[in-house]
Parts: sequence; C-alpha cells; structure tokens
Amino acid sequence: MRQRQLTLTRDGVPVASVPCEDLGTLIVDHPQTTYTHAVLRDLATEGASLIVCGEDHLPVGVLLPFSRHCQLVQRIHEQIDATAARKKRIWQQLVRGKIS
Repeated sequence: MRQRQLTLTRDGVPVASVPCEDLGTLIVDHPQTTYTHAVLRDLATEGASLIVCGEDHLPVGVLLPFSRHCQLVQRIHEQIDATAARKKRIWQQLVRGKIS
C-alpha cells in the first residue's frame, strides 16, 4: 500500500498501482503472491472483496468486507433475515429453474 493505493511489484520493483476505492473484487491466482495486512484492511475498508484461488485456479476462499455499506454484505444480511416462507419459495423457484 502506498498513498491508499494497492501497489503491485515484481522483484521489488513497482509495476502498477490502483486506488483501493476503484476495486470491487480482487482475484489472486498466482501461488507466489504475497500481501500485507494493510492491503487486506484497506480493501475491506473500501468495500472490496478478495478471492483466493487454489492450485486448480478455482476459488478456494474469500474475504468479504464487514460493513453494512457494502452492497454484497447488505444482500447477505437480507438473505439471512428472510422469513422461512420466503426462503422456501426461493428454493422452490431455484429447483424448478424459474428464477427471474
């Protein structure tokens, strides 16, 4: 992190930087990638998520911001807070393939 921007380096030389507030999701797929606590903190603070991929290049984990201001977190809370009847109706629609 440098001046609230995610700084990408290769062999210790900066190659690019991106403002954290411009990121929605960061996908990490290279096995030698390293990042600091400041990177994780600032991504979460700005509402971005981090997806970590495994050896097969498929997602194996995710870091989500814990802020009510993040749209993704708001949707998760809405799903958690849904009534049992609503969850059942949505599940039936999913099974039948009739989600619009």
